[in-house]
Amino acid sequence: MSVNNSNPTVSGWVYDSGTRGTLDIIYGCVVVLIAAVWTVVHLNVPAKGESDGRVVLRRVRWGLVSVFAPDVLTMVAAAQWVTATESLQQMKELSGADDWTLVHAFYALSGGFVLQTPDTETFPINASSLHYLVSRGYIALPSITREEIWDKSKADVFAKGLAILQGGWIIIQAIARTAQGLPLTPLELFTLAFVVSTAMSYFFWWRKPQHVGTPTPIECLVPMSKIWADAGYPEDMPYSSTPIDFVEKASQHWKRRSMFENFDLESGVRRREAKTEKSAKSQSQKSLQSSHSLQSLQSPRLQPFQSPNPSSSIVSQRFCLPEQTELFEEPTEYSPQPIHAGRRDNRDEGIHTSPLSSRASTLVTYTRETLKEKKTMSETITETTEWKVDSNINLARKNGDGLDRENTKVTSISSQHPRQRIADDAIMAARLPTKVVIMLVVPSMLHSGIHLAGWNHVFPTQAEQTLWRVCSVVLIAMSSVGVGLVRVLGQAKYRGRYNLLWVWVNADAEGQQSSSVVWDVILAGTTLFLVLARCFLIVEVCISLRQLPASTFVDVDWTHYIPHI
Repeated sequence: MSVNNSNPTVSGWVYDSGTRGTLDIIYGCVVVLIAAVWTVVHLNVPAKGESDGRVVLRRVRWGLVSVFAPDVLTMVAAAQWVTATESLQQMKELSGADDWTLVHAFYALSGGFVLQTPDTETFPINASSLHYLVSRGYIALPSITREEIWDKSKADVFAKGLAILQGGWIIIQAIARTAQGLPLTPLELFTLAFVVSTAMSYFFWWRKPQHVGTPTPIECLVPMSKIWADAGYPEDMPYSSTPIDFVEKASQHWKRRSMFENFDLESGVRRREAKTEKSAKSQSQKSLQSSHSLQSLQSPRLQPFQSPNPSSSIVSQRFCLPEQTELFEEPTEYSPQPIHAGRRDNRDEGIHTSPLSSRASTLVTYTRETLKEKKTMSETITETTEWKVDSNINLARKNGDGLDRENTKVTSISSQHPRQRIADDAIMAARLPTKVVIMLVVPSMLHSGIHLAGWNHVFPTQAEQTLWRVCSVVLIAMSSVGVGLVRVLGQAKYRGRYNLLWVWVNADAEGQQSSSVVWDVILAGTTLFLVLARCFLIVEVCISLRQLPASTFVDVDWTHYIPHI
């Protein structure tokens, strides 16, 4: 029933009969929502080999976040913008970085650069890692230009412009209807609130490349073991995301909770591990057959030989393993190490280490053409076991001296795989500047306050009108209280969540128990009220279309705003 008998209502579907109908209202709002969601979301570069379906699913998921929690999307965009501007200032201090722009900074933060080292898999690096490597001379500053990055971006300026025009049109229409005393439907109020709240997301992400499909590789000739050693870390140092996360985590003040840590990040790793497992199993079967043949010779040379002078510049430790007679350790030019037993698989820490050696060790597989020739097995074994690997093997391989480049393969023996993409919410600024906080709070308050404009709207039932009023008040109250409370607790060194959603927590407090249980309960209750209120508003937006005031279908008389004599 109607809650206001003086304002007649119309039930059911209203067709266009000279005025606007139900379809006109739905179409106008849905087009604005879809266009805004599609153009406002700027995701990071996908992992190599990710399917189009997974990428689209990720976009849909973040699109739903923008609809259900637009302030969260704006917060992520603001944090990335702050980090990008800080990164730009750091890079500008380096020589030769005059052409470095905010587009470059965003590109680096989104995983646009991947690092290739001799002893690790290719992995993405962010802006802080890039600055670390360039400033210490491990790599050169990428020469990619702003135009080249923007060419890789699939950001449709026309689509963005159209979305902005549509958003502007719905704002103008809302103002005009209010001025003429014509009501807005709950769907129009919701769309208007969404447009206002996402305006700042457009601003923060305006210079971020969008829909980039493939990253830019950076070749680093220095092994990662050398980079670790220079930083004072052991060469068998475990890592949680990438081999250089000791740089990235140093500036990370917020992180995901443990239950969300690997969400949407490990699919590529699992596929690579399965492929590696299959390849290792096949290689093991071949090695086993080879070992049976070698054991039948009963040669005393099938034992590892330890040099009496391990400090010699020539590494005289030779291996002829019964299981893998073609595998030799290759000590790097910087830190020669023999093969040694690695640590156990620490599943609690998500670390997978090789049962043979540390991650920084490598193996050289020598596939000799002599194996294809008609030589006796003893000659082959003699040639294999007498091979000496000196400390200049990297230089020899690079120059082609002493090694057959076509028949030499360098592989890492580590079973730990770095992540192949940077999470879209990985860049969380430590402390947002006051002006940025204001730019976040104002749209959030406007988003909640716009729903209050439907206070006197004629809903199908009295209960729906009451619930709309209550939820609108809860939305604006909990948003303001929550933002202020989290800020105050942050200044008080609170070791809890980053915002009302308990997805990101204080990374500085890792391994430390929080004593702020009361505050956790208060914030959890705040989050619960927010979620329930927003869910009801979204449901009511849809079901209220079944019965609307008759004046809702009256068009704006634009002739009132046209100057005339």
